[in-house]
Amino acid sequence: MTIVISLSLEVEARLREQAAQRGQDVNVVAAELVAVALGVKEDLQEAIEGIQRGLDDFETGRTVSFF
Repeated sequence: MTIVISLSLEVEARLREQAAQRGQDVNVVAAELVAVALGVKEDLQEAIEGIQRGLDDFETGRTVSFF
């Protein structure tokens, strides 16, 4: 599922800074932070790894277009 949220410039900068410090994609860090904020703890690591695999596949061209 894709959800789009608007962040203030300050929050976006802090999110990107945290992602850079972790060496992770900003989308992975954002998903993790939202899950933690919502109290969703079960299978969090598995979900993060799945997101990262999808992003890696996209970046390396390992995708299939349905159109």
